[in-house]
Amino acid sequence: TLVLTGYGKSNNQFLYVIRHFDLETAAKATISQYTLDFNGAQIEAVCIIDENHVWITSEQTRKYPALLAKISI
Repeated sequence: TLVLTGYGKSNNQFLYVIRHFDLETAAKATISQYTLDFNGAQIEAVCIIDENHVWITSEQTRKYPALLAKISI
């Protein structure tokens, strides 16, 4: 499983999940997209817990508190 994060034009965050990722078949991969609502905080890390859950973190800034969230995928 490959898990990536990304940002939209409005600084909204997304989580992208590609299950059974393989470089040879990456062009044909099915990508699941999940919308995250972390108030614009910058996501710093993603850790895969198991096939259905990930941890997501962000650093504390002047605008946002530090974040640790367990997300179901």
